[in-house]
Amino acid sequence: MGINKEHSVELFKILELSGAPSDKPRMIVGVPVLLIRNLDIPRLRNGTRDKITHLGTNVVKATVMTDIGRRESILIPRLPITPKDLSSQFKRQQIPVKISFARLRARH
Repeated sequence: MGINKEHSVELFKILELSGAPSDKPRMIVGVPVLLIRNLDIPRLRNGTRDKITHLGTNVVKATVMTDIGRRESILIPRLPITPKDLSSQFKRQQIPVKISFARLRARH
């Protein structure tokens, strides 16, 4: 059973899957990120803003930047992500965060 050209690794890198971060932006220490999955850890839910303090192979260490749990150090593990909106099933392990860009608040 051969791999079709359309199912190559290059195709998976350009796909924008719901709930999965893109492959292009690279995380570095000091970058603010948003958690995109609810984890079974108190005070960590979808949308929690964190700042990366250490990058590991299977885990990212970060500091919480949102009001609840501010300045608390957390570990975000690499999770298996399986998209359900494609005809062929594949699984990849990914850290469930997206790089967070700055938001400006309007002053009235």
